Amino acid sequence: MQKRTDYRQRLAEKGARALTRIAGWRFAPHPELLLGPISIYPYDPDAHMVLIPVAWAMPRGLVSILNETRCTAILVVPSFTTTGNLTWQFMIGRCSQGHLIWYSGLRLFIATDDRIWFVTNPVSCPLEPEALCLERGWLRQGAVPWNSEAEWRSGVRSGDDLLLQMAEQD
Repeated sequence: MQKRTDYRQRLAEKGARALTRIAGWRFAPHPELLLGPISIYPYDPDAHMVLIPVAWAMPRGLVSILNETRCTAILVVPSFTTTGNLTWQFMIGRCSQGHLIWYSGLRLFIATDDRIWFVTNPVSCPLEPEALCLERGWLRQGAVPWNSEAEWRSGVRSGDDLLLQMAEQD
């Protein structure tokens, strides 16, 4: 089990580095700016965002620390498509209007206008689909950037391709 966890952790870290390249973030350890267990993770003070690669689960105490620091956290989790290809899913904890809001089961999506989004799966998500646009290193909630399931699949496929391309640079 430990070998599998170590392997998944390496994949999570690889996905986090790929996402950093795509977004243009400048993450570095900043233990002096973060509290407790998240102080070991890369942080971008300009975006006020911490990037957390995880094999399986959220670090202990993360929710209370995010509530206290009011920063955004992106958890990068390795996953596999139904055809067995490597991909990554994301969980985002974002402080907005005094509340911590969680978005889970997100995939990277490249829109037809080349904007980058984190989106839920409209087929498997029982709630309204959600979308967060990545603009100049910042996240903003927006209307879903697709009009059909086929468009969603195409955008997610493009997101997977870009992540894999960036991950191969390691």
